[in-house]
Amino acid sequence: MIDDLAAELPERAVVLAGGEGWHHVHVFSQLGGALAFGHGRTVLPYRSREAAYAVLHELLVAGPAAGGEPPPPVYLLLGEATHPLRLPGAAAPLALVDDLLPPPFVARPVAFAELYLDRLTPVDERIPDRVTRTDLRVGLLEVRVDPARRAAVRSWRIDNGRAEGPGPLNLSSYYLPDGQTCLDVEHPLVLDLPPGDGPGSLVLVAQPGGDTPGWRVVVDGRTVPLDPPGPGPARARDTLGPIAFATPPRRVELWGSQRPRDDLTCPYGGLAEVRLLGPDRGPDDRTPAWTRTYSPPQDLGHRVTPARFAPGRALTRLRAGLDPARELDGPALVVRPGTPLTFPIEHVPSATSITLAVTLRGVRLSPVGRVRVLADDVTLLELDPPDSHDGAWHSPPTPVVLPSRAPQLRVEVVDPELPDAHVALRDLVLLATPG
Repeated sequence: MIDDLAAELPERAVVLAGGEGWHHVHVFSQLGGALAFGHGRTVLPYRSREAAYAVLHELLVAGPAAGGEPPPPVYLLLGEATHPLRLPGAAAPLALVDDLLPPPFVARPVAFAELYLDRLTPVDERIPDRVTRTDLRVGLLEVRVDPARRAAVRSWRIDNGRAEGPGPLNLSSYYLPDGQTCLDVEHPLVLDLPPGDGPGSLVLVAQPGGDTPGWRVVVDGRTVPLDPPGPGPARARDTLGPIAFATPPRRVELWGSQRPRDDLTCPYGGLAEVRLLGPDRGPDDRTPAWTRTYSPPQDLGHRVTPARFAPGRALTRLRAGLDPARELDGPALVVRPGTPLTFPIEHVPSATSITLAVTLRGVRLSPVGRVRVLADDVTLLELDPPDSHDGAWHSPPTPVVLPSRAPQLRVEVVDPELPDAHVALRDLVLLATPG
């Protein structure tokens, strides 16, 4: 499988391996490592959508513009978005690969690979005789800059307290040491943005080297969390976003970090650029990619049914914009009555008709307990999962009609009888409704 994937990658190619979905760590460490060490390809980690956007912009837009050289071939190697789904009446499992990208990028599907391995399961004090089957699915996508989508990106360079770009963007409450537009901790730098149309994303580019995790960002009166929940220190970076919105923001307020850097011109952080992007989109060109299943020659009495690959997206704990203090259970987000889980605004795979599914990895409910999925306060699904379940549980994929093209999805638990009722949400799955 590695040889077949490597054959699709030119020697100059740069591969971002991982993603935010199921098995993302294995995709980078195992498959990405094999491409790097076995075939000499340049492989970078895809840790988050934010970091992937920053790398794509540097490789395909900023780098070539600064150096005058053509960009390298750039690819995404993404693990499947969620555990394979079983659609009613379908014999083959459905494997989802997230091919939605923000402007100006567009993905071209190249290959979809499915790997099965059989292994002996270790046991104590005797020879192992039980076989466990392991599976891993990935999609290889080539990323290019779409000229039409690039022309639609609105970008302002921030220099000496002025915003240079398309249309008026006004700045106030900043200070200018050495001409740099710096942030403060007591008074916000205020950006008044020009009007726009439709859903899209906001990107803020910081002056390099600052403590961006310490920034406070408020968009139209709402604080935007900059890091997903989970252990470990917040990650420093120069690109914040894309931060998705349903309607174009009009005012952005920025406070600097409480931990100043005396070696920088802007001790509390500085602003270098503002970008307004359109919504995430999938490929315009759906040229068929090859799909192959790799499995042992003997099926041991359990036939392998090759999966069918399709575009789709899963919302997980890795999503930036979630409450950073959210309770976790391993890779899952804990949802209790009275503490609903609200995801940031999401660009959906199609206009308003999509299929939803929920993956839980732990359930504690009374017989009357229910799990609801809402979009913009409209109930889409009401689920009755098992009252007690410790492994993975998948709801039936269900077509729904969304109230908007960029909804804010929410998961809540309703259980008036069990005080400790809760579920652990592994992911919330969105895919275009077939047909």
